[in-house]
Amino acid sequence: IGLNVTRYQTQLNKTTNMLAHNQKEQSLISRIMTEMSYAENNARDYLVTGNEHDLKSYQSSEVACMRELEALRQIVANDSHLHQQQFAKIESQVKTALQWFEYVMEPNRTSMISSNHREMVGLIEEQMDKIRTIFVQAEAENDLSLKQLGQEVGNLSRLSSRFIFVGTLTILLILVTMLYRLNAALAEHIRLEKDIKFRQFGIDHADEEVFWIGKDGNILDANEPACRLLGYSHDEMLKLKFADIDPEFPPEKWVDHWQDLRREGLRKLLRRRA
Repeated sequence: IGLNVTRYQTQLNKTTNMLAHNQKEQSLISRIMTEMSYAENNARDYLVTGNEHDLKSYQSSEVACMRELEALRQIVANDSHLHQQQFAKIESQVKTALQWFEYVMEPNRTSMISSNHREMVGLIEEQMDKIRTIFVQAEAENDLSLKQLGQEVGNLSRLSSRFIFVGTLTILLILVTMLYRLNAALAEHIRLEKDIKFRQFGIDHADEEVFWIGKDGNILDANEPACRLLGYSHDEMLKLKFADIDPEFPPEKWVDHWQDLRREGLRKLLRRRA
């Protein structure tokens, strides 16, 4: 799950970056078209009026247009061949139109008769129509690309969210299981500890002699009456085997007797005491 989440997150980041990249391209194309429209209007106004203010406004739009064009060139430098072809068409048409605008605005043409003015204005509009056609086509292609990338980002985001949800749920289930088992183990440990303390209390406070003997015949514990009866200290008693205090149960017989004790428990001891 973790590997899948990482893979989808990586792909999501990559696609998101591509989407942002294409959106920036689209924004630059729109700005270039806007500046070309300003340049067209200023060139046409200057052609008609000869006003120097219109000429300066045109020159400002031309500079802005070339600046945006250069920014677009840098962005598409590492793009696909299709995007680079698209940029080449835009650049060629923009430069051609700007060169034509410069041509029709030459000072010696401002004194043309009105009929020539109308002809030049018509040629300017013709150039802009060509640019608009290319820009509309470029925007349509970019819009489709942006839509596809947006859908891919949405799909990857949903898949990533699902894997994160499943992963989180799995981790929570594992943690709950671990906590349950830990709690069960702790409860069992507490129960055994209480049981051992209870048994130890019973051994220590019994009025009769009590021995706690292991499967191998070693004396694991003995209460004070047992030690007093046999004349050993508690530490000395724990070093003995049951055969040392009862010859009837040598080591070779103790295993069988142990099994009998496990099956019959206190009853057998009571019969022996009887």
